Amino acid sequence: MSDYFEIMQASFQSPEEKMFYDQMVRKYGLRQPRRIFGLKHDEVMLANLDSKSKHTAILLDALESTSTTTKKLDFNTYEVDFQLVLDFAKVLKPSCLQLNFDYNKKWSTLNGLVKAFPALFELNELVLFVPVYADGDSLLSHFSKFPPSLSFINKFFLHTGDVVKFLRTLVSTKFEEGSPAAIALKRIDNWTFQMRYETEIEEEETMNGYKLLSELVADIIPPDSENTRHIFELHLAVGGEQHVIYVKEEVNHRHEYRIIQLANRIENFNRILASPMDFILNMEEQMSSSDSDPGPDFPDAVRSLPYYKYFLTSKICHSLANDLTILLSAL
Repeated sequence: MSDYFEIMQASFQSPEEKMFYDQMVRKYGLRQPRRIFGLKHDEVMLANLDSKSKHTAILLDALESTSTTTKKLDFNTYEVDFQLVLDFAKVLKPSCLQLNFDYNKKWSTLNGLVKAFPALFELNELVLFVPVYADGDSLLSHFSKFPPSLSFINKFFLHTGDVVKFLRTLVSTKFEEGSPAAIALKRIDNWTFQMRYETEIEEEETMNGYKLLSELVADIIPPDSENTRHIFELHLAVGGEQHVIYVKEEVNHRHEYRIIQLANRIENFNRILASPMDFILNMEEQMSSSDSDPGPDFPDAVRSLPYYKYFLTSKICHSLANDLTILLSAL
């Protein structure tokens, strides 16, 4: 269980969520569901799998031969192994893919990520806690390959200047109606980027030591925009029509980073930097509105949590491989 919690810690969006989850696990315990193979899961987490291990190969074959699928696949490991992720994604066929290589010291590039996953566009959502570098040019060149929901949760993924260049290029570009880029633009549900606000390189800093994104791109924001300074709209040319996209910014003063969101509708924005009370109320609402399906052998309080209803760790992978004949014969 210690490996599991160590991996999980990097995947939570707030300390309050991590604390709540740990309390639930200590109180109720967390057990592997009675049955894994041959089901359509809501969520599967794969942790610490080794591509060179025979147990991983046996597990992959078992999942494929039993047509096991999941809506969401959370892949957590210490080493960046895009091929292993791709192998399991092809078998489990998730519509949402979450990658966490947060403990890995070797950085990748956005170009390498897109090359490894040529079918990113087919996903509904991609969440990355991955050490990946990008810039405004690579973000633009792969614009048409991203799914409707996209989250890059890493302060060093982009620099503020890259986002400024990216937004300016979007506004100055005339998208051809029906082109892959225009289709991707209109499909955007929510794209979220985390980055430092880099006080040491921004000119004319405010009293708080940073400048808001709306100040850095003030010249491309329509003058008649009625939104607040933290949410503004940009007008893009698609074919012969004007397309409006919205941008939202939140700033974490304590850790000096900003969250930038892009969406086609304001109501699709998430409140990333929520207060502890918001989190508690949200968790109570989710627990009270959980579905009636009893699912696997999980306590109700744990089953209703938003993350990791089902999980597979390296230790469980070993036990599954050793008892695979028995498990498959029981299907």
